[in-house]
Amino acid sequence: MKEAIKFLDKGDTLIVIKIYRLARSIIDLNNIVKELNLKGVNVRFLKENIEFQAGENNNSLQTLLFNIELTGA
Repeated sequence: MKEAIKFLDKGDTLIVIKIYRLARSIIDLNNIVKELNLKGVNVRFLKENIEFQAGENNNSLQTLLFNIELTGA
């Protein structure tokens, strides 16, 4: 996954089937999503139907659901 992330550029969207496939811990996953959003990359999780748009003020409810999903993953 790290290799794929290196090739992402501003305007790209990283599509992940399930949240737990992107990282091994909640902290790592939050850091990866934040880093990609700052880089201008959108992140979409298909199973959980959650998307984080780069440069956008993401919905706080969506962020809460993201973190709740992480604790159950």
